[in-house]
Amino acid sequence: MKHFMIFFLCFLFYSNINYSQDNECIYSNPIQKVINLYKEKQIVAIGENHGRFKESEFRLQLIKHPEFSKIVDVVVVEFANPLYQNIINDYINCKDVEFNTLKKVWQNTTQVSGVWDSPVYEEFFTTIREVNSKLNIENRIKVIAADPPIDWDKVNSYDDFEPFSNRGRFPISIIEKEIYNKNLKALLVFGTIHTELWGIGFTAQLEKNHPNSIAIIMPPAFNEKGMRFLENYIPKESSPQLINLEKDEIGNVKYNDLHYYARFNGKLRKAGHFLLFLGFEKDSTVHIPESIKTDKIYQIERKRRLNILSRN
Repeated sequence: MKHFMIFFLCFLFYSNINYSQDNECIYSNPIQKVINLYKEKQIVAIGENHGRFKESEFRLQLIKHPEFSKIVDVVVVEFANPLYQNIINDYINCKDVEFNTLKKVWQNTTQVSGVWDSPVYEEFFTTIREVNSKLNIENRIKVIAADPPIDWDKVNSYDDFEPFSNRGRFPISIIEKEIYNKNLKALLVFGTIHTELWGIGFTAQLEKNHPNSIAIIMPPAFNEKGMRFLENYIPKESSPQLINLEKDEIGNVKYNDLHYYARFNGKLRKAGHFLLFLGFEKDSTVHIPESIKTDKIYQIERKRRLNILSRN
């Protein structure tokens, strides 16, 4: 009975939060709003749930927006190894790069699960190349790899791997060096747990070093209760929205009450500045192609790496 009453009171509280189609709170053209954020911010960080189709499409549409390349100098990404930065540079500048060479960029990161084998990450680089092909060299978008620069040919034990295991420290150093020190504007694309302002998220340190320089956008990873809440809050016919958590009442809702990953007991606005809503239809995961799953040489090497990490 006690648990029922708690749930009932929470429901009453959430149902009284009103949807306010206000220019200061909820933006019905989220891509344009992200573009406009650069008038006030040096960096926009968009968290991602790995491999999701709609989230990827949103990022690609943002990059293709005609104003994006005029404003944003660099995209910094989690899903690439800086050991292969020259390969990235050649590819996005429209030079001939064989696919077997290009795929080292995302297949040889510290992440041994194969998460970056989802086609959405290859498509990211393809899209940057496509956009750059229409731009003068001096106006082209740069991409900076921000996973630690591990060389798997030299890793045979966990002790060899350990220096590359801190995936928060390296992005901070590279963003300080390549973005802040050069006074450039950047888009960050990392898993949402890395971009949130708590826990292992590295953006809190950037914000501390450079106050008010960064805007953090969180994609929804809501549990069933969270989706029911959104259905009461946002009209079902709504197009994609960007919700300002600092100004809208939804920012007062507890993160753990709505989120699939119950990992932060604070309010939503304490984790990020904006919530990206892409519709009520469940976002699909773009699965790894069968050709990669059956690539024996790659899978043997991936198993070797998994075994190394399991020895910790």
